[in-house]
Amino acid sequence: MPQSNEAVTTLSRDRGELANLASDIDKHVGARIRERRITMGLGQQQMADMIGVAYQKAHKYECGQIVSRQASCMRSNEF
Repeated sequence: MPQSNEAVTTLSRDRGELANLASDIDKHVGARIRERRITMGLGQQQMADMIGVAYQKAHKYECGQIVSRQASCMRSNEF
């Protein structure tokens, strides 16, 4: 059964709002990771080695460009 235009528009708007919220959360988490890294006196490469990811991935976490998986977050808990 086809959806009405209004329903499709509402669904698209809701998805957009969720995407914006996720982006804001990613940026906030990234900023907290960066703050913690700096407080600990570590460079990005040192942090990446510590949590077991490539330097580029650690950089993207800090910039909020990618969402870290729960496992990576848990490993970084020691960090």
